[in-house]
Amino acid sequence: MPYVGRQTTLVADSGENDSVSDVLIQPPRLPRHLEAGKLDVLEDHTEVYSHILGASDVSGQAARALVFEETRLRGINFSETRLDRIRLIDTHIDKCDLSGAVWDHARLTRVALSGCRLIGLQLVEAELNDIRFAECNLTGSLFVGIDSSHLAFDGCVLREASFQSAKLEGASFKDCDLTGVDFLGAELKGADFRGANINRVRVGADELRGAIIDPSQAVQIVALLGVEVREPGKESEA
Repeated sequence: MPYVGRQTTLVADSGENDSVSDVLIQPPRLPRHLEAGKLDVLEDHTEVYSHILGASDVSGQAARALVFEETRLRGINFSETRLDRIRLIDTHIDKCDLSGAVWDHARLTRVALSGCRLIGLQLVEAELNDIRFAECNLTGSLFVGIDSSHLAFDGCVLREASFQSAKLEGASFKDCDLTGVDFLGAELKGADFRGANINRVRVGADELRGAIIDPSQAVQIVALLGVEVREPGKESEA
C-alpha cells in the first residue's frame, strides 16, 4: 500500500554535511515532522509522502513509476533495483546503497544524497534539478544523456563514470575524483572542475569550451587535448 500523509509545515534541509560548493542549489523542503515507516516491497505506482524510512532491504526488486516526496531515506539497500521512471521530490537520501541500480528516465527535484554507495548506478536520460551528491562513491556510474540544472558533486568518487552527451551546464565537481570519466559529447559550459582530479578524463576541446578549471589543472587539460608544452628553443625528444 502506498504511504500517504502530507505535512504542511516545511523546512529546508541541506543534509548533514554543509556543502562548500558555489553552485546555488535548493535543498529538499521537508516537513518538520515525518512519520516513521519501513520499506519492504516495491510495487508499481507506489507513492510515499512525508515519511522517514530506514533499515530496509529492497535489493533486486523492480517497479515502475514510484514516487518519493518530502521523505528521508536512511540506510536502505536499493542495490540492483530496476526502478524505471522513479520520481524523487524534496527527498534526502543518507547512507543508502544504490550499487548496480538501474533508474533510467528518473526525475529528481531538490534531492540531497550524502555518504551513499552508488557504484555502477545507472541514471540514463534522467532529469536532475537541484541535486547534490556529497561524499558518495559513484565509481563506474552512468549519467548518459541526463538533463540537469543546478547539479553538484562534493567530495565524490566518480572514477570511470560516464556523462556522455549529458547536459551539465553550471555543474560543480568540487574536490571529486574524476579519473577516467567520459565527458564526450557533454555540454560543460560553466561546469566547475576546480579542486578535482581530472587524470585521464575523456573530453574534447568542444566540450571544454566555457568550463572552469584552476591553474594547477591547466597543464593536465593541455595534455588531454594532445597539445605538447615546450620551452622556447627546446627541441622535442626523438
